[in-house]
Amino acid sequence: MAHHFAIFEPERDLADLVTLWQSTVGSQWPLSAERIQLVLNGPEAHHFALREEGRLIAFAATFQSPRGHDKVGHLAALLVAPDKQRRGIGSELHDVAFNYLQQQPGLRAIQLGSIYPRFWCGAPTNLPVAPFFARKGWHLDEIVYDMVRDLRDFSIPTRIVERMQREGIRFEVATPETIDALRAFEEREFYNWLRAVNYMASVGDYQDLLIAFDGERVVGSLVTSSPRSNPERTDVIWQGLLGEDAGSLGSVGVAVSERGRGIGIALVAYASEILKQRGVRNCYIDWLVLTDFYGKLGYENWRTYQPSWREL
Repeated sequence: MAHHFAIFEPERDLADLVTLWQSTVGSQWPLSAERIQLVLNGPEAHHFALREEGRLIAFAATFQSPRGHDKVGHLAALLVAPDKQRRGIGSELHDVAFNYLQQQPGLRAIQLGSIYPRFWCGAPTNLPVAPFFARKGWHLDEIVYDMVRDLRDFSIPTRIVERMQREGIRFEVATPETIDALRAFEEREFYNWLRAVNYMASVGDYQDLLIAFDGERVVGSLVTSSPRSNPERTDVIWQGLLGEDAGSLGSVGVAVSERGRGIGIALVAYASEILKQRGVRNCYIDWLVLTDFYGKLGYENWRTYQPSWREL
């Protein structure tokens, strides 16, 4: 029997969604109602809910967002109450959400997971979901990582300080006076990250954009977050696991012409020190493949995911 999946309405459904979240994934991935709602406010959000006798028993979240010069869809979450699983509800809901995205004009691909905001960047390996998504046609052949470091004992290695002095590289947080130079750098070198830079500038979080300069040239950058960041941001949502004083860094990028000078690892080191000074204990870096790179500064693997994309 086909079910009627209604459009999710936060005023009506959010409290029940929190209950559903806690009963399905909350023990491994605890989230407050406020942080769930922040993620659900993502771009072109369109979510589905199924009730049975008034009870919310299934939910799926979808977004659409730019990726480079293209537009992509996201199946960001799919939850079915434990006592309603293995009855075909999850499969039917998956198809409803996937077909909805497939019908949207201009989409080039659909991601299992989402980019920003996101709960996960793929199927979390600590949930028994991979067989289900594989049956639904997703290829889960890759592993990516989240990493974490306790910054209380962090200090910038002397070798990095000395190397940057020899290279003539300095690090500064962005200001209204330098933001245009950073925008130009991102547009030229990392176009996918330009939207994030523009968003952070729009909410006043210049202090969370770290820039590497060689003279007056921007040669690298990264993004950070801390408890001082704009509360609408979702760079870190897992404070229930990492602590309310958690922070993050990411989008580490060095100009192609400047690689091999140690700028990338230095950006991470200087950002880690800045976050430590801002009171961050656990620093979180997500969606990584190059774990050995961050491991040089003491970051350790925390959670793993299986990302997947379906081209349209």
